[in-house]
Amino acid sequence: MQGLMMDAPLLISSLIKHADRYHGDTEIVSRLVEGGGIHRYTYRDAHSRARRLANALASLGVRMHDRVATLAWNGFRHFELYYGVSGIGAVLHTINPRLFDEQLVYIANHAEDLWICIDAATLPIAERIAPQLGGVKGWIYMSVDPEPPKSSLNLLSYERLLLPWRTPTDEVFVTLSKLVENKAASRQLEALRQEKAILSPSGLQEGPTASPPSVTIRLVLAPSSSMT
Repeated sequence: MQGLMMDAPLLISSLIKHADRYHGDTEIVSRLVEGGGIHRYTYRDAHSRARRLANALASLGVRMHDRVATLAWNGFRHFELYYGVSGIGAVLHTINPRLFDEQLVYIANHAEDLWICIDAATLPIAERIAPQLGGVKGWIYMSVDPEPPKSSLNLLSYERLLLPWRTPTDEVFVTLSKLVENKAASRQLEALRQEKAILSPSGLQEGPTASPPSVTIRLVLAPSSSMT
């Protein structure tokens, strides 16, 4: 019997692909951290930039299960991080900038964050807590200006990271081996047959060819209460 379950893996990156394919011209409108202006672009633009970001993160050595944190306010770059980070199998760890410094330090260290993305509003916070975050490899500065400001941190420019990847490809997103449900069900059935052979009382019967044991079922029917 052929299985009727879908054979597509459930990936976060498939959400932005779907948005690009069917709603590519729909606008995403957000407010900029710097200056409070309005930023507009489409789902197709966001998908392209998220793939470029995924390439950039991979070039920094980010691998599956690594934690990439954000200490920033919502914006279009933050939106891209959801798909760029998850798209290579890493973990996006969003940190609330409103917390106290000691809480931020504990959270980032406990999560073992390797990279932290910040913006102009959270740069002072990052500079304060950075000395206590020994496991962090680097800081990515998200800004309209491709040149990060002078800082005690060694800041990497978000936009400059994307520059070498002007023609991104889908291959950078994690592509899990496609699960064929019919084959998976067949393997499970074979495993059950082998288990049956092992548990057979005679030890000689084999699952695929064994005849099922005969079972006699006796039914005792109680008389109806309406009978006299």
